[in-house]
Amino acid sequence: MEIHEFYIPSSSGIANLHCMEWIPSGEVKAIVQIAHGMMEHVGRYREFAEFLAGHGIYVLGNDHLGHGKTAAAAEDRGYFGEHGGAVSVIRDMRRVTVHAQRKYPGVPIFLLGHSMGSFFARRYLTVYKDGIDGVILLGTGAPKDAEVRLGYLLADTICRQRGTRCRSKLLYEMSLGNYNRKFKPVKTPYDWLSRDEKKDRDFGDDPLTDFIFTAGAYRDFFEVILKTAKLEKAGKMRTDLPILILSGSKDPVGEETKGVRRVYERYDKAGAEDLSIGFYEDARHELLNELNRDQVSADILEWIGEHEG
Repeated sequence: MEIHEFYIPSSSGIANLHCMEWIPSGEVKAIVQIAHGMMEHVGRYREFAEFLAGHGIYVLGNDHLGHGKTAAAAEDRGYFGEHGGAVSVIRDMRRVTVHAQRKYPGVPIFLLGHSMGSFFARRYLTVYKDGIDGVILLGTGAPKDAEVRLGYLLADTICRQRGTRCRSKLLYEMSLGNYNRKFKPVKTPYDWLSRDEKKDRDFGDDPLTDFIFTAGAYRDFFEVILKTAKLEKAGKMRTDLPILILSGSKDPVGEETKGVRRVYERYDKAGAEDLSIGFYEDARHELLNELNRDQVSADILEWIGEHEG
């Protein structure tokens, strides 16, 4: 197996995308493209990527705008751009898809989105009608439209009054601040991520995760959630793809399975031809960093094997 880091131009014109790839030593049977979550980076998926590469799967992904090594300076972290940044994030994901297609023509590509990346992956399915052969959604959800609209209006107001680069503790508390309060006794600020205390502390100690979103990025992300929900409810997304939805039963982002089930019901109602859902008892948000992560990885590998032909 080989691990490479490289850069490709972002569609935004304001950055170069930092990408990582894990290349199997033998025949490549499938491709997994990773879309990471909020305030993290693709390097955090190394353990999972190495596992897949060891089974003949080429894995690649990029640090989104405002994340990881794509953010050239600290002030760029959590910033998608002045306008339409989320559109650029999805177009960037498409560029990574095209890179994989050119590297391994004809090999099936599975798009794996975690958390924020799962919402971008779902939006991807409403924009692009080809290039992806299956989707894996981890840590996703379906927040109530009224709550997301409130967040959007607040973020937009802050952008107008204080600029798109403003970092608001109020927006952070509205979006993520309540998640940790569900888990007592609290051992770290990130207990909601997983039951593995070391992994939670690793997140807090990672210099590339030490930031909060800008108001502009929150505004863009809330808009993605609203648009995606509207299109999914109208059945305006790809339904011909195999879709796997996985979540922890204690994941606050998925409302402890309630929001995840709503996503499943949307796809089912839209006529998704191959739809699967699974929950892991007591697991929290980051399934790939959970105590049972080996089982999660094995389940994903098995599902890919069933759909790569």
